[in-house]
Amino acid sequence: ILTVAREATESLAAGGLENESLESALGTLLKAAEYALEATPQKLPILAEAGVVDAGGMGLVSFLRGLQSSDAVAAPPLESAAIDARMAMDFAADSFGYDVQFVMRGEGLDISLIRKAMEARGESVIVVGDDSAIKVHIHVDNPAIPLDYAVQAGAVLDDIVIENMQLQYQAFSARRAAAGAAQGDASDSGIGVIAVAEGSGLQDLLRELNCARVIDGGAGKNPATEDFLAAIGQLSAELVIILPNDRNIVLAAQQAAELMPQRRVIVLPTESVLQGINAMIAFGDAVDSGADAEAIAGSMRDAAGAVASIALTRATRSTQLGGLIIRERDYIAIINGEIKAAGGDMEPVLITALELVSGAEVELATLYYGADISSSEADGLIERLSNRFGELEFEVVYGGQPLYPFLISVE
Repeated sequence: ILTVAREATESLAAGGLENESLESALGTLLKAAEYALEATPQKLPILAEAGVVDAGGMGLVSFLRGLQSSDAVAAPPLESAAIDARMAMDFAADSFGYDVQFVMRGEGLDISLIRKAMEARGESVIVVGDDSAIKVHIHVDNPAIPLDYAVQAGAVLDDIVIENMQLQYQAFSARRAAAGAAQGDASDSGIGVIAVAEGSGLQDLLRELNCARVIDGGAGKNPATEDFLAAIGQLSAELVIILPNDRNIVLAAQQAAELMPQRRVIVLPTESVLQGINAMIAFGDAVDSGADAEAIAGSMRDAAGAVASIALTRATRSTQLGGLIIRERDYIAIINGEIKAAGGDMEPVLITALELVSGAEVELATLYYGADISSSEADGLIERLSNRFGELEFEVVYGGQPLYPFLISVE
C-alpha cells in the first residue's frame, strides 16, 4: 500500500498540475495508483505465485475510485441569502443535539458564503462541493435551521440525513453500563485484561479465565481503536493488558494504548485467539502464585508463544501458493498464520496439519469446534484422531466461531 501511495503521489509531482482542477488531479492520481497496483505481483513473488495483487494497495485504489465517483469532490459559489445570525442557536448544555447531513443542488452556489452561514448556525461544520452540488454536515440543536437556510438560499435539497445524537449517546451509555455489570473489572492483582474473540464459546471461555473485557471481533469485523479505548475506559485496573488475538488487530490496540498515556497499558501482540487463551491460563497461574505485574505479563507473553495454532477453513478462490495447489472451496489448514495443507476433504487436511506440528515436545491438542459443527461430529473426530496420534492427548471445546470449523492449539 505504501508503494502504491508513493508512486501515485509522485505522478502528481511530475504532472505539473498546478492549474488543473481537483477532478483532473484525482483522475491522474487514480490512474497512477491503478498502474502501480497492477505491478505489485512483480515486486512481491508471493503475490505473483498466488495470481493476485496486493490487498492493501487494492484498498487504496478502491478508496480513490470512491472519491472520483462522489458528487462532492470540488469547491463551490451561491448568490443569495444574507446570513441571519439571529437564527444561530447555542447548544443546550445537557444535549448533544442533532447530526444533520444534506446535499444542496443548484446553479452558481457559493461555497464560502454557505460555509460561513453554517459555521454561524452550528458546530462540527463540513461544507464541500462545487457550484452545482454542495454536501453539508453540521451539528445543531434544531435541524430545521440549516435546512431552512438552504431552502431560502434557493437550493434543492437531496440526501437528507438527521440523527439524534442525544439518543445515540444514551443508548451507548446503556450498553456500557450493561457491559460493566456483566463483566468484572480487574483481578486481585490489579490487572485488567482485554481480549478479542469471535464465537460465544471462545468468548465465554476467556471470561471464565478472568478476562475483564471481551471485545467481539474476528475475521471480517476487526474492532477499531475506539473499541479498545472504550474498553480501557471501563476499567479501573492499575495495569491493562490487551490481547488482540489477530495480527490485523494489533495496530489498533497499540494505537489505543498510545492515545491513553495517563493509563498503563501493555499490548501483547497475540496473533490468534488460541495464543490468547494460553496467555490467560498463564495469567491465572501467575496471579495465584503471587507474581508481580511485570512477571505476570512476561508469563503471558511466553505462554502465547509456546502454542502452535491451527485454523481450518475453506478457500474462497483457486490459487497456487508455495507449491500448494488450492482449489476453490478446498479445506485449508493455516498453521501459525501460513497455509500449510489443502484438500477437498476436511479430515485428511487436519491430519496433515497435526503431523506438521506434532513431535516429541508436544503433548496436548485442544480442538475448538465452530458454529457449524455439532458436538457429536467433534467427538467422533477426536476419537479417530486419538487412535491415529497415540502420543497426543486430545480435548474438545465448543468455540462457536464462524468460518472456521476447527481451531486447534497444540502444545
